[in-house]
Amino acid sequence: EELGISIQEADLEFLFTIATSARGETESHGKFVCNEYKDLYLLRYEGNKSEIRYDTSEVSEVKWMDWRLVRDNLMRGKEFINRDESYVKG
Repeated sequence: EELGISIQEADLEFLFTIATSARGETESHGKFVCNEYKDLYLLRYEGNKSEIRYDTSEVSEVKWMDWRLVRDNLMRGKEFINRDESYVKG
């Protein structure tokens, strides 16, 4: 949805579910605790990169990366939001 491409549920490959927990505080919401289960899916997109359209208020950047580089960067906390190791290793 955020990338402006249409897909069907059958296009997604379920990878795993992970339980996450975060605590923090924001100026607008104050202190918070966020406990979630997140389902992760893989989409093998065969379209053209130029077909992707996104709202810059929701998505800051889109780039193509080899999945191994994505995994390695997640493990090192580079380029992405830091994730727990169990999230990366799935």
